[in-house]
Amino acid sequence: MLSAAPQSKYTIFGEVRNALFSSELKAASAFFTKSWAEHSSDHDARVLKARFDYASIMQSASAAPLDYEPVYAELETLLKKDIKGYRPYIVNLMITVAAAGALFDRAKPHYIEALKTMGADDFKTQLACAYFAERSKNFEQALTLFDRALKDKDAPDVILQYAASGAGRVALITKKHAQAVEYFMKLRDIGPPNALTYIGLIEAYGETGDVGGLNSIYKEACANFKDELMVHYSYGVSKMKMGEFEEAARTFKAAAAIDPQMAAAYYNIGRALSAMADKIEAHSMPWNKFIDEAHQNYKKCLACDPDYHDAYISLGTIALSKSPPDYGEAEKNFAAALKLKAASREALFNLLSLAKLKSDVKMERKYKELIAGALADDEEAMAKLKNDSGK
Repeated sequence: MLSAAPQSKYTIFGEVRNALFSSELKAASAFFTKSWAEHSSDHDARVLKARFDYASIMQSASAAPLDYEPVYAELETLLKKDIKGYRPYIVNLMITVAAAGALFDRAKPHYIEALKTMGADDFKTQLACAYFAERSKNFEQALTLFDRALKDKDAPDVILQYAASGAGRVALITKKHAQAVEYFMKLRDIGPPNALTYIGLIEAYGETGDVGGLNSIYKEACANFKDELMVHYSYGVSKMKMGEFEEAARTFKAAAAIDPQMAAAYYNIGRALSAMADKIEAHSMPWNKFIDEAHQNYKKCLACDPDYHDAYISLGTIALSKSPPDYGEAEKNFAAALKLKAASREALFNLLSLAKLKSDVKMERKYKELIAGALADDEEAMAKLKNDSGK
């Protein structure tokens, strides 16, 4: 708890840090809004570090982006003081603040300086630069630096955990899925159980196609985090990619049971059921059962999120698959998707196909013109339109 008693700047600094990381943001905010001028000092990077931590935590707690520029400007002023022994610390902090605030061009010289002077040996510098590289989308450099820090034998476990998490995350971004498995397994082994670690492993195993690894890690994840929404949802996504649609539907349903307002869960239940229907004879009793349930889940998706474009496309497709096709229902849903996304290739081409099915020349002309205008820069769409027009 922050005390109201008179104290030294450093005692207050420590209490502010404690308040930040115990989520007493109101107490920390009171310090920064009322007492900053009194306690700030151009000669104290630690106070600026507390201010940066406050900005970062408030950034994650708020929908509105915060302004890191003033903190960065103060660090620039502090750096010019050339305080003995402080330069590497201040430069690392500048790199971190710049990455958080997207001040990439401004901090790039310091980033390069840090890489050249300390980047090979100091894990703190490696991680600051890795964060900067990742945020600026220099993913290969970020992965190299996270990996380097992870191999530092003198780094404490908390640093190794941060490095392994960063390396796994960037490996997924760069589609190095086998490496991502290695990094997340390292993180699992050196840190306490963490849902995000398992979610990363589920995604990575799903992308490598390792069914045994995926099933094993999902079982382990459920033992630790059975009520974690994304454990089930991510597993469902992986099972969809592997063509195991029944299992995918089951785990998407588990996700929806945890969060009944998750539109994507209902949408993907519908996708899995539609895929199961595609494997059997159309309009048979099992087919009708799957399609009816898929239809219900697409409707549930839209009840949660009326702007879910892909659910309208799927409902339109179901309407066309009926016997006889329900052209009115199909057009209504494709048009709803188009209203949400004016350049929706799926909506536009489905409406064009519908016009041909209905032999509606006026409607066909309308959607050809819309496609030519909305998708003019899409070479594949233009080729498809040309091919359709030639039929």
